[in-house]
Amino acid sequence: MKNSKRILISTVLALTLLIAPARLVAAETEEAPGGKAFLEGHRLQGVGDWRGSIERFRAAADVYSLFADYALYQTAQSALQIGDTDLSISALEDLLGMHPDTPVGARARMELINLYFNTGDKAKAAPYLETALRGAKSTRESASLSLMLAEAYAAAGGAAKAESILWRVINNWPSRAEALEAVEKIDEPGTPQKMLAVAKVYSENKKARKALDILEELMIDPRVAPLMPEILLYMAQSFAREGKKQAAADLYTEIISDYPKSSSATTALFGRAGHRRATGMTSEALEDYAQLVERYPTSYMAPQALRERAKIFEKLGGPDEYGEYEKMLAAYPKHDITYTTVMYWGVKLYQAGEYAEAQRVFEKLAAADLGYDSNADAAFWTAKCTIALGNTNLAKIQLAGVIKWFDESSQSFRARSMLKTLAGVQSLYSRDEMSEWEKFFAFSTRPFAEYENASAEAAYVPLENELGRLDRQALDRLAFLMLNGLPEAKWEMEQISRSVSGTNARYALGWAFFHTQAYNESIKAASSIRGRFKEEPRATRLWYLLYPVAYPDLVHESSSKYGVDPMLSLAVMREESHFSEESLSASDACGLMQIIPRTGEWLAGKVYGPAGFDRALLFRPDVNIELGSFYLDYLLKKFDNNVVLALAAYNWGEGNLRRWLDKSPPGDLDVFIERIPADETRRYVKKVLRSYAVYHSLYPPDHLAGGAN
Repeated sequence: MKNSKRILISTVLALTLLIAPARLVAAETEEAPGGKAFLEGHRLQGVGDWRGSIERFRAAADVYSLFADYALYQTAQSALQIGDTDLSISALEDLLGMHPDTPVGARARMELINLYFNTGDKAKAAPYLETALRGAKSTRESASLSLMLAEAYAAAGGAAKAESILWRVINNWPSRAEALEAVEKIDEPGTPQKMLAVAKVYSENKKARKALDILEELMIDPRVAPLMPEILLYMAQSFAREGKKQAAADLYTEIISDYPKSSSATTALFGRAGHRRATGMTSEALEDYAQLVERYPTSYMAPQALRERAKIFEKLGGPDEYGEYEKMLAAYPKHDITYTTVMYWGVKLYQAGEYAEAQRVFEKLAAADLGYDSNADAAFWTAKCTIALGNTNLAKIQLAGVIKWFDESSQSFRARSMLKTLAGVQSLYSRDEMSEWEKFFAFSTRPFAEYENASAEAAYVPLENELGRLDRQALDRLAFLMLNGLPEAKWEMEQISRSVSGTNARYALGWAFFHTQAYNESIKAASSIRGRFKEEPRATRLWYLLYPVAYPDLVHESSSKYGVDPMLSLAVMREESHFSEESLSASDACGLMQIIPRTGEWLAGKVYGPAGFDRALLFRPDVNIELGSFYLDYLLKKFDNNVVLALAAYNWGEGNLRRWLDKSPPGDLDVFIERIPADETRRYVKKVLRSYAVYHSLYPPDHLAGGAN
């Protein structure tokens, strides 16, 4: 069995990066069973006295201690620092054996699994992997854990179990790299179904030649008749990846004519239409797309086919393009692509000066009621068309409606700005807004208010009042961890939060998370009660939980060093990761500002010099925030301090943006953003601009001038 990829588990040792420095409080908190030894262990850990900390944590792990589980966990961390792997494994085994429900269980379990793998004791990891797999929160995690479980079973002599797990990875996640790794570990596939599954993995992971070798072998197998449509489809797709477009088109035609009722026929029609379109057979491509919609109207590809027809008609010119949009809105009003397609249609009409027609489109989009963002866009653009049509009084009412009903949308802030400039609206829209950033958003929409509860001590009191269901020991443990500023307070509250649903309790929990610098969790708590408070001051104070000034010292330091608006850094961080330090995207973007390792290595070379770069550094808040701030500064300078272009480049890549800018149509900034062709980037820019505006509306310009406030 080959080594599988490891799941990165960050060891929590740099306490100052996670939480404010521990501060000793009243003597009675130290007298909590095990408390004094636990605090001393943390203090010694902080100064690098690992052996001394182990001694104190072992004392705090006494059976009568309130902190035995956390003390065992910290014993394992200190043991790793002195290279005592056996002690670390023993402490983690004791922790999970004696305290199975500990809040630190998932973290400890993965660290123990990795230690078993690193020391060659993979078989021992199997029961822990089974538990971890049941709690997996993402496809990536499930696939990776499954591979490790297969290795553990194999090491324990369970070859059949291991093979079964590998086939589960192959069948469930064929497009993932883990499936490709699983294929390399299995025995020879003995049935046509298994051979096809392997070919599918190779095809979806762009290993066209390997896929074709298997598929060509299958073609001469007399048992494959029921599988033939799929075999032909994957052969066609593999030929296309090899550049053999005509061979692919011929196979698509064979599927369409010989297997019209198969699930592969819709993909084949769509694929053949794309080939015909690329080779200049425009009429034939239009017919293929039309056939797909007619024959398979419930297919997820049907609305995509209508959009492709619209794109062809757009290039040909004439009104037929709009007819396809009408069909899409009528037949597929709730489909994922309908919102973006109808927005494109309306904005195009607006840009062409057909304001009444554009307004009709946006009114239809509003009637479709596709969700908050769609409705906000529809309302804003309806008002924008009303302005262009000269009805200023009606536009004021419409813009006020955008502000009232879509208060947290980017369009709400645009509406505020436009209301301030309606008297000169014609001159505003007759000049280039790209360099008029201050006119894009109107700030200062609500007065700055001090944070509620300036200390962790004050934050704990309302939380204790709301958590009366906990026994006295549980409350004493939470109070001790919070009041001493220990990182375990965050883990303790995360576990408590899973069973807390009351509005007041979640509000108190949100502020408690905030004061332990668990900003991601504070946002979750606040989001779960958004809109429930109508009375002041809580209605306003909730905004400060939803948009916190996270990591104030780090943000201030990096923003000052590179001249980036700290509110922009916070807005990017909020939308990239919601302030989750361990955030990891499907594209391997890491940490708070979601930096992919390749970019991170380049940025680290610029910031820190040629010293060795490690991907794990991207999960450290200080490193991630500095690299992200440097990157924002780099992009702002590249694009003449244009925030919109810098944000688009941050998400889409500088090269992609520049290629599009060379041929992008002129227009005001609202039009410009809506015409960004990459759906993800367009949404990203609007989300970050919204957060940027909210931050400026909540906090005074000099709020971070001195770092932490």
